Amino acid sequence: MIIKKRNESITEVYVTEAAELIRSTKELGEPALLVIHAEHPLTDTAETEVAEYFRNAPYLTALARGDEYEQTESSQPFDFAIAEAELEGYLTDLYKDRTPLQIREITRCFTKARSGDTEEVMAAESAGFYRLMAEKNAKPQEALPDSGVPENTPDSFTLTEADGILTLTMNAAGNNLMTASFFRYYEEIMEQTERRVSEGGCKGLIITGSGRHFSVGADVAALAQRSSEEECDPDSSVFPPQHLRQKHCFTFMHELPIPVVSAVSGFCIGSGSEIAVSSHYRVCEKTLRAGQPESTFGILPALGGITRTIGICGIREAYRLIMTGELMNAETAYRLHWADIVTEKKQSVSEAEELIRHISSKYGQFDRSRIKEYLASYLEERRSTI
Repeated sequence: MIIKKRNESITEVYVTEAAELIRSTKELGEPALLVIHAEHPLTDTAETEVAEYFRNAPYLTALARGDEYEQTESSQPFDFAIAEAELEGYLTDLYKDRTPLQIREITRCFTKARSGDTEEVMAAESAGFYRLMAEKNAKPQEALPDSGVPENTPDSFTLTEADGILTLTMNAAGNNLMTASFFRYYEEIMEQTERRVSEGGCKGLIITGSGRHFSVGADVAALAQRSSEEECDPDSSVFPPQHLRQKHCFTFMHELPIPVVSAVSGFCIGSGSEIAVSSHYRVCEKTLRAGQPESTFGILPALGGITRTIGICGIREAYRLIMTGELMNAETAYRLHWADIVTEKKQSVSEAEELIRHISSKYGQFDRSRIKEYLASYLEERRSTI
């Protein structure tokens, strides 16, 4: 077996047998990403041992194959597969300017995703956030300038209903900059939304921003201030009540018994993106710029962003998006399945309404396990009417 260390975080190995790889574990150390080059599927008779190795590896494992290779279920037990031709581009700058702790905490979330247990990944997100904020707050920091954004009011959010479709509109200051007052009123409107849905009779929920942008994300200075005031032991997985309440107001949408659609225009970044990925569908205008840039601030998404992005984009693309903090345009978001539908400017809300009406009229009771089927049916019907 040939071992090449690209850097302290990426190790590449050339191997033909899984047993050979397992025997060399100590020599490999613990990179964040282990890239395995194999011309043929790894062969080994001890299948149980091999499966256990890959399931419990403290790093991500990527199978690098020839250009003709297409990722299928046969890529198991690896975390993902990638064509050799795409590998260099994928690895370039993957961990640039990221601290060792940041790389470790983000990677930990992704290795937890192997189990398929959403709660484990959600907990890893929260733990990683508080570990990274503790590291960040322990260092001398230049005071971030005040955002200058005025305090929000209850009128910064509205919940309306027409023909059984709820529409939650964010109209907060600073292009829906998530300040302390934003979160306060956002939690209130989400609690109101949850109660209304529980009463029944709703066909669906649309979440949108009233202006050019869906949301520019969280106020980093406010996040640092809040985390420095909260007591938290990440190792115990017991997190501050405020964080748990806030996280619930983002993640509960995915569990609702009605279709939830984010109608997105302009910037949809950071915590704004976490609202969108907690929805079942994202209808995006061509002006879209979306992503999770938390890593560029030395932290990670902690309100469901990692968990949901993995489910939407798959481990390979989600890992790159979260680690690099890259912002996507509408074309890229659609290619990565982040955007389900792309519309012209000011058309996302009406498109979202049509999608909800289609699901309600054709299928009646909403079943989350069939969200892809519903979307395919809607798109087919839309094509047939053009």
